[in-house]
Amino acid sequence: MSRQYVRELADLGVNRVSLGIQSFDDGMLRFLGRVHTADEGKRAVQAVWDGGVRNISIDLMYGLPGQTEEMVRADMEELAPLPVCHASIYSLIVEEHTPLWDDLRKGRCLLPNDEEIEQMGQAVHRSMHRLGFSHYEISSYAKAGCLSRHNCKYWQYEPYVGFGPSAHSFYHDERWANIANIPLYIRKAGREDAAAERISIGRNRAVEDYCFLALRMRKGIDYADFQQRFGCSVEDEFADVLHRLLAQKLLEATPAGCRMTALGRDYGNYVFSQFIRE
Repeated sequence: MSRQYVRELADLGVNRVSLGIQSFDDGMLRFLGRVHTADEGKRAVQAVWDGGVRNISIDLMYGLPGQTEEMVRADMEELAPLPVCHASIYSLIVEEHTPLWDDLRKGRCLLPNDEEIEQMGQAVHRSMHRLGFSHYEISSYAKAGCLSRHNCKYWQYEPYVGFGPSAHSFYHDERWANIANIPLYIRKAGREDAAAERISIGRNRAVEDYCFLALRMRKGIDYADFQQRFGCSVEDEFADVLHRLLAQKLLEATPAGCRMTALGRDYGNYVFSQFIRE
């Protein structure tokens, strides 16, 4: 990333850049197989700013093997002086049949335990609020006026089209993902279908997707919007689920509908699963 490259992007109309920093710890970056160092990550952020793009987001991770809460707090301190207005900070999810999954299965490395990961998440939350960021989605923090309109489309069930290898799209009740292999994508793009898979979204799947995606955001499910989209109420579809989660203090009522409580966010995967009926 260079200042000149960013200026050229800005000339093309690019007004926001998101950088996959992942960590400001060189040891963690090596473990993750990243080719950049912590200093190079910070210089990349500054190059974007110096190149004229002011809307800058970065990605960070926690819950990594060998990582401690102290290391997570150190990452937050490294973020503090950088000219970023948005950060997506994810708890590690281990995908099956990846090298990390294999290493964990064979005992070559260990993940922090659930309590340690929860403490890391709380450390992130406290630090980001102290730095003036609002927590508007489970993994996303933004300064005033800097919510990611791109990401909000996912959670608000709006259509989006992605371009390039591995890009995902959602349009006209269909989801598709492009081929991940770059040379194969180049051969196919513009000549034939470059999608690796396509999924048609029926009505039952649509109402499920709408609810658990909306609950990722702090504002939660908007009952009137649900009614307008699907021609029925949320209670018509999920009355038992809503009553149970409200009673468990995992959901709370809002003027527009409902949202997850702080406890609900700690058990987000459980809450989401309750809206999947198949």
